[in-house]
Amino acid sequence: MLQKEICFVGNHFVFCKEMLQRMHLEDHFNNNLTQLRKLVSHTLCQRNDFEEGIFQITEKFLKRGKNICGIFFCLHGPRSMKLTAVWETEKNSIRFYDSAGEKFKTLSLANST
Repeated sequence: MLQKEICFVGNHFVFCKEMLQRMHLEDHFNNNLTQLRKLVSHTLCQRNDFEEGIFQITEKFLKRGKNICGIFFCLHGPRSMKLTAVWETEKNSIRFYDSAGEKFKTLSLANST
């Protein structure tokens, strides 16, 4: 089962490399996560006219019970400004929030196999 083969490292999780190789998913998972990070970074930076790649973005994996249910992204901008986004795995959507905590955008992502 996939959930039992997730390893936690600090605030991050990684799928055990052996499991990903067995399932031939390592490249697919890494590519999708990289694309997700780029989309979040682009959308948050565009909202505030920030140049991409200048400000740190942190991630925390969200759990419901023992299962991963999403990723919380936080862009740490100037003067302690924080912009956030939450990717929800069940609906495969991302909600974006401004520095006041107001939702400004929701994106539904296409399911891929």
